[in-house]
Amino acid sequence: MKRSRCDQTIDLFSQSYAPETVAPAISPERVKTASLRVKTAKALDAAIRDDRREREELARELSDYLDEPITVGRINDWASEAKSDRNIPAYVLIALTIVLNSEQILNALLEYTRLMVTDRKYERLIARELKSEIRDRLEREIAADSAAWKAER
Repeated sequence: MKRSRCDQTIDLFSQSYAPETVAPAISPERVKTASLRVKTAKALDAAIRDDRREREELARELSDYLDEPITVGRINDWASEAKSDRNIPAYVLIALTIVLNSEQILNALLEYTRLMVTDRKYERLIARELKSEIRDRLEREIAADSAAWKAER
């Protein structure tokens, strides 16, 4: 008798399975530029387009989140490469990242740093790995000290 497959288990060998992304990013081609100001505008524009909500709805949600009026015109200005005098304030950038649920915006801006934005659920895993690296280094140092001590005897 043939057993049926469990539909509650992920099939790691299927073509549709892809592991979760640790640091979501906007494709570099979409935000490539020499200027951080323009990169910010391109990242905002890409994230807003990917979200697929109407800008009116985003403006409303952002206004509610910040408890201050945000217009579609302001969102358009922040996402425009041509509006060099309309930079988005940091607190609004964070709020927009939250409203869009898009760490990709911040990761695009951090591309040339050693930093990245990742889900908080990975914090313990990262801490464990850092501690493992320290443990491994200490074990190598202890082994080297033991070998040196034995060689001197």
